[in-house]
Amino acid sequence: MASAFALTHLQLAIKNAGLHPSQIILEFTEHEPILSPDLLLRLIDPLLDQGATISLDDVGAAFASMRVICELQPHLIKVDRFFIDGIANSLVKRSVVQSFVNLASDIGAQVVAEGIEQGEDAQVSMQLGIGIMQGFLFGNPSAKPEFTPLPEGFWGSLRSARPRRPKCNAILST
Repeated sequence: MASAFALTHLQLAIKNAGLHPSQIILEFTEHEPILSPDLLLRLIDPLLDQGATISLDDVGAAFASMRVICELQPHLIKVDRFFIDGIANSLVKRSVVQSFVNLASDIGAQVVAEGIEQGEDAQVSMQLGIGIMQGFLFGNPSAKPEFTPLPEGFWGSLRSARPRRPKCNAILST
């Protein structure tokens, strides 16, 4: 009952804002545990069917496990700034981030590098295959929309690049 209410409330908020679900990124953070990814997916599935995007924020920072990534299969995996800050000088951080990039590639997701403050960290992130970055190197947070909008269809191309989420225990065919 609460789930149906939450979905209805979210759908109404999207409609009242004059948006379509395909313009929405549902971002979940590792700082709060996702106790039931299956229940969460059932709740948001109608929005996903209409093109909403899932983002998992602060990956590697706290509660998320590979199980959550496997079950949610987010469109965006936002690597916590801890792994990005100083990546140019840390083989261990590079290795961890490369594993996130490989995982994202396997599930058809994009990786976002959070907390880019140094040019060399941005350079290494690009070398590892990360195409989306955020951090003070690019500008300070702003309350106003002082940014260059992404090209029309940017997020649509992200969603169309991967098929509907298969279950984690799906059999691989070769």
